[in-house]
Amino acid sequence: MGLIIPDIANPHYPEITKYVEERAHQAGYPVLLCNSCWDTRQEAAYRDLLLERRVSGLIIMPVCDESHRLFQNLGIPVVFLGSRTQMDDPWIRSVHMDNFAAGALAAETLISRGHKRLAYINRNVVNYTADDRCKGFLHAAARNHMEPDYVTVRVSDANTVEGGCRAARELLNAAEPPTGIVAFNDFLALGVMEAAEEKGLSVGRDISIVGFDNILFSALPQIRLTTITPSKQDLAYRAVDLALGKSCLDRELILPPGLLLRESCGNISFTAE
Repeated sequence: MGLIIPDIANPHYPEITKYVEERAHQAGYPVLLCNSCWDTRQEAAYRDLLLERRVSGLIIMPVCDESHRLFQNLGIPVVFLGSRTQMDDPWIRSVHMDNFAAGALAAETLISRGHKRLAYINRNVVNYTADDRCKGFLHAAARNHMEPDYVTVRVSDANTVEGGCRAARELLNAAEPPTGIVAFNDFLALGVMEAAEEKGLSVGRDISIVGFDNILFSALPQIRLTTITPSKQDLAYRAVDLALGKSCLDRELILPPGLLLRESCGNISFTAE
């Protein structure tokens, strides 16, 4: 079985890889791992390499929506893990979190704690996952009658801690900075925490931060980042089952988001308003 991930340096992807390997090995299949480095050319090259190796199926954590086209009509099971797809191909399936609901949950978590100035930092690679989370966030803000001028969206220049930090600095230097920030993933959220500390803000008191993915660093005592994720084991196991044809009737499996509430998200103080 072949597995292509986009960023081996981001702990989120190796964590899922562990469960993919675990489930595949239970079924008697080795896993060939490839890292596309957010590059569709490398993604295509690894596709060809894995097909030459005659893998029984492919699990892809895609670079972007356009890269989905690389995996059409291959004649073997293809599963997009973590991303929905619009490819109309009987061989293609997907397993992913309900990202619209996840984005809404992030906004609701902040709004319920009194935050009236919110921001969302999106990643610099456009895909269904990023788009759905942002739309869910904005929908929840509108549903709660947030002032449009106090709901901001920024795009990071890199999907890294440094990219999150740069985007957050811009937000926090505004005349009326947000008191609650949602980042597309935990990597960006760690950068938001860095920028907040540079400004002398207390995370969880002066500013609240929410990420996604629950990477290993997020639960460290010095960080304690609130984050949203489904079960990574469930995601990976279901993807392998689809790739092995054990769930042939399911073209798309959507898992609910789960909130892990930690100290980075608190009630806003009146002094911060």
